[in-house]
Amino acid sequence: MGSEITGAHLAALQRIAKTYSAGEMVCVEGEPTQDLMLMLKGSIEVVKDNEVINTIRGSNIFLGHLAFFTNQRRTASLRAKSRCEIVRVREDKVTGLLSSMPSLSLKLIKDIAEMFLRKEEQISRFQRFGGGAKDAMRAEGIADLVAEYLPALVACSVCNLSEEHRLEILLGFVDGVASKLQLSERGTRKDSIPAQINNKALKAALNAGFGQMIRMKTSDENGLDGVIERGREHAQEISDTLSAIDTSTSALAGERVSLGIESQLKKLLPNVMKVKKAVASEEFEQALDSAKSLCVEGAALVRFSDAQRNDELVREESASLFAACENVSSILEAVVHLDRASAIKKQLLTYFRFEI
Repeated sequence: MGSEITGAHLAALQRIAKTYSAGEMVCVEGEPTQDLMLMLKGSIEVVKDNEVINTIRGSNIFLGHLAFFTNQRRTASLRAKSRCEIVRVREDKVTGLLSSMPSLSLKLIKDIAEMFLRKEEQISRFQRFGGGAKDAMRAEGIADLVAEYLPALVACSVCNLSEEHRLEILLGFVDGVASKLQLSERGTRKDSIPAQINNKALKAALNAGFGQMIRMKTSDENGLDGVIERGREHAQEISDTLSAIDTSTSALAGERVSLGIESQLKKLLPNVMKVKKAVASEEFEQALDSAKSLCVEGAALVRFSDAQRNDELVREESASLFAACENVSSILEAVVHLDRASAIKKQLLTYFRFEI
């Protein structure tokens, strides 16, 4: 039996989730552990003694669950590194929630089991390396991470990946090595060039790059104003495209369609409303997330309409609706893309301490 949270349960959890903005504290080291936390999506920094010791990113991840079940105080602080959606369940509600959501219970059991397996591995390493266990674990962990990421890092350089995708891969790698190498304790200078590099032109380019990194790190620009400005510039185009979606939806609703198409139209409408609401409040990244969901529902609608072979009008309207969904997603992607790349660059630079 799988341990992934089912779609119905995930939708229920999303309705009770709280959103944390980047930099906002989720919990503080030393405070009582009174609730069970599940991060539905986002990235979290683990902070101990004012130092970031780990970064947790992904979806459907339990946080601090061992401290919760052992009645310990929080052993570290958790701080949102990016926008996060976190479900917090009070102690007296946990039993009822887990009972009503078997898939959530299985996910929790799996996470706890994996945690104990990691502890066993640590004990095994200690028995093998004795007093040098910490250094051995660090070296072994870095070697595993390099072996895992090296193909992806090479692909970043030799293949035609987008800037955003290259930065995401690099950020994942730096997230993994940062705590092992204590990057923030190592000063980076304009002459921090690997000894293996002898090419004078490349050295000069790297020196210029390090200087640019220093300027980026000390800059107060966060790119948000640029995203809002681009969103305002495209507001009419987004509005016209959403109107086209409404027109196609109304046309389909007036036709005799299969139950599959009828059901799919009902799934489309909430995402259309989410896009409109997010655009109206200038939350363009949120609007993009909803637009991507809209494309998924639109693609399913086309599949259902293709099965209704005797009605050309239905197929044409479905194709038109799907094209409009893809168009609004493409527009919003153009609006937020620069900000995403800028935000990832700034996250990367937080790991380095520059010396001038």
